[in-house]
Amino acid sequence: MKNKMSQDKFPLEKLLTCSVRDYCDSKKVSLSDYKLVGVSVQDATDIPRGNAMLYFKKQIPEDAEAIVDLRCSQSGVGFSIFGTALIPKNK
Repeated sequence: MKNKMSQDKFPLEKLLTCSVRDYCDSKKVSLSDYKLVGVSVQDATDIPRGNAMLYFKKQIPEDAEAIVDLRCSQSGVGFSIFGTALIPKNK
């Protein structure tokens, strides 16, 4: 699994809040066709809020097809973003 491609180009429309099961159902593929990798930025206080998603996108593995179960939270001191990268096993 390669990491840190120029993920600034990872398309926002592939950052999804749906479940992995819903994603697989919509694509008519099996969950077993993918390797699942957690992606997160936790309790980030040193990154300006306006750059949060850009920083998160840089954590996405290069060969990810999509990020599902995307969750974001923000507190007075920082933010957290979590998701699951779906990496096709045939790559």
